[in-house]
Amino acid sequence: MSPTTRTGSIALGFALSLAAACSSPPPKAGTSAAPEASGSAAASPPEKCDLVCGAAEVVAGPASTPDHHAAAVSNADEVFAKMHDDLLACYAARVRQKPEAHAFVTLDVLVEPDGSVRKVDTTGGAHLGDKAWKCIVERVKRARFAPVRGGGTMQIHVPFTFRRVGPDEPI
Repeated sequence: MSPTTRTGSIALGFALSLAAACSSPPPKAGTSAAPEASGSAAASPPEKCDLVCGAAEVVAGPASTPDHHAAAVSNADEVFAKMHDDLLACYAARVRQKPEAHAFVTLDVLVEPDGSVRKVDTTGGAHLGDKAWKCIVERVKRARFAPVRGGGTMQIHVPFTFRRVGPDEPI
C-alpha cells in the first residue's frame, strides 16, 4: 500500500451515545427536567433518542506517519464528540414530527489544510427528511479539525446510527 493511499481505521475511543427526550422539547430555563405527576399517576418516562458514532476512518496523505495518523483520528474523535449534542438535536426534532424516523448514515467529510470543512457528503438516512439532513450537514460544516499535517486535504469517513429507544431499554 503506497503512503499516498494508505487508509487506516481506528475505532473512536468510545461510542457516542446520549439520551434526549424525543417526544418533547428540552425544558425551559429555570424549570425542572423531571416529568411532573398528573392526577394520581406519574407520567411515564419519555422515549429517548440515541446517536451512536461508529469507527472513524481517516485517509492519510503522503506526509502522514502512523503517529500523525493516530493523532488525526483522535482529533476527529474529539471534534465529533463536541458535535454530538447538536447532531442528536437535529434527529430529535425529526422524531417529534415523524416518530418512526431512524437512520444509518455515513458522513464523508473533506477537511481543508487549515482544518476547516470543505465538503460533506452523506449516504443513507432516507427516513431523516430534508430538514434533519440540512441540520446535520450544516453542523458538520461548521466543525474545525486540526490542520492537516503536510498540507493538502484529509478525508474522514464516519458511520452514525440514529434511533429511538424505549424508556426501559439500555442505550
